Amino acid sequence: MRNDSKVDRRSREFVVRTHRVYTPQALEPGREIRLEEQASHYLGRVLRVAAGQGLVLFNGDGHEYAAEVLRPARTGMTLRVDSRLPGLPESPLSITVVQALSRGERMAETLQKCTELGAAGFQLLDSERVEVRLRGDKLEKRMAHWRGVIVSACEQCGRSRVPELAPPLGLDEWLQADSGADRLVLDPGAYRSVAQWAADVGAVSSVQLAIGPEGGFSDAELARLRAAGVEGVNLGPRILRTETAAPAAVAILQALVGDLGTMETSTATGALGTVAGASGVKPVSLKAVVDQLEVMTDGLRALINRNTGEIIEVSDELEMMADADNKDEQPEWAKEAIRDVRRALDSEDFIDLPDTFDIHQYRIMKDFCWDLPEGPLREDFLRAIRGSGAFRRFKDLAHARGIVDDWYRYRDDALARIARDFLEVEGIPYIDDRQQEGG
Repeated sequence: MRNDSKVDRRSREFVVRTHRVYTPQALEPGREIRLEEQASHYLGRVLRVAAGQGLVLFNGDGHEYAAEVLRPARTGMTLRVDSRLPGLPESPLSITVVQALSRGERMAETLQKCTELGAAGFQLLDSERVEVRLRGDKLEKRMAHWRGVIVSACEQCGRSRVPELAPPLGLDEWLQADSGADRLVLDPGAYRSVAQWAADVGAVSSVQLAIGPEGGFSDAELARLRAAGVEGVNLGPRILRTETAAPAAVAILQALVGDLGTMETSTATGALGTVAGASGVKPVSLKAVVDQLEVMTDGLRALINRNTGEIIEVSDELEMMADADNKDEQPEWAKEAIRDVRRALDSEDFIDLPDTFDIHQYRIMKDFCWDLPEGPLREDFLRAIRGSGAFRRFKDLAHARGIVDDWYRYRDDALARIARDFLEVEGIPYIDDRQQEGG
């Protein structure tokens, strides 16, 4: 780091201002490491991290490590670890979210938000109404994706320990495992709420919280849970979606017997973005960012003004024209665009939005195919996306099968998650106006 006294004076302001990056490597002060390719690309291409800039690394051991960029290569950035810092303490309440598998981005959203709220771990569950059946390679790939979601959430929220994600168990397998923790199940028909349960039991150190899939647990499953001593609790008068229920319950438990709300800070980040009033910065439109990500192509950059939300596209051609010596000789239609490009490139207020490498449209399309119900429909789509011309065949098939609107909603939700992650990592306040605009 630039100044050792600043490193030793670990404060929340230091953590908020400095990019946090996860690496599975062993970390020791004085050691040089070569960062993984994906993290290197994001830091170098999107955040434009330069040599001499400070970062905070963590590997899940409970500490943070101040580091300095030595060589900012986008395929393998070299860093020097300068010092070990105390990590953010974990909640005194250990919550394991026992989540029945859900479809599409719902599972990822549950993992992301519960991680941000301090869940200690996740046990995946296979129950009667689960629509996602994952085995073998499919399960391994999806588990890897979900672990990446958890790691990204830790990078964003400041946690130094990464919650464990355990592979799916059947309901009876989970019931037979003795954890020693208090066990709860979300049941709309239960007589006590989560908040009432927490108030009644008082001090508690460990909770396992079971949440059903779309459609909830069946009556037979709820009966088996009650017979095994798992206590039913509700979340009040409204029925919540599975991806909403788990974060809501975790937030209630953390607020009443955990650590939510116990730390005074001047700013806050999370699902609604950085609190705008804390800095006086105008919140940006999430819809505008999502719309820009939708049209990103190879050879196109898009920069956003972190203070105003203004987005400026920079094509390779415009960037070359902006750097040329004959700007006055350019046609009139190009002069205004060149001025905007030069203004964005020369200003520290503008930063790169995620590019096509970060968005990975093919991966989104492939995830959509895997999230279709198991059977001929899924197999037809998986065949369609093999080889060249995959996007055209995929869209033709989606139109033919009448699910093109489902695809567009799925893609938009995936892009919105990428946009939210980017804005929250950068500490840029935003308003989720997609529903307001009919998106």
